[in-house]
Amino acid sequence: YQGTFDFMYLPIDPETRANRGYAFINFCQPEFAWMLKASYEGRRMGRFNSDKVVSVAPAALQGFEANYAHYSTARVNRGDPAARPLFLCESRLHHPAPKHDGRRRGGRRSSGSLVDLAARQQQQAVAAVVAASPMQ
Repeated sequence: YQGTFDFMYLPIDPETRANRGYAFINFCQPEFAWMLKASYEGRRMGRFNSDKVVSVAPAALQGFEANYAHYSTARVNRGDPAARPLFLCESRLHHPAPKHDGRRRGGRRSSGSLVDLAARQQQQAVAAVVAASPMQ
């Protein structure tokens, strides 16, 4: 499904560091959501020791812009970078979130934005998961 979605958020329990058992994915086209549903609905995820099955349902928030508006300023976007929502198409927005100017507290410049680094690492992690998917 690489390249078919522009937003993904897998909520993580901060105490157990395990996912909460659900995720939000915004696909670029509705057909991709239907493909995911047809491929995974009712299946067990073999890598996990659980009897739960996949259930695909529409979320209350629909579209990249709505998800970006909600999650870009939400508390979940300030914690561990690996557990933050993943935005893949911020350039699609008319008014993207303000960029950090690279200054730390006290006015010293950092060598790079940790937010940008975390986003790159998160994209690489998603790409690795997608590449390992049996649907490739």
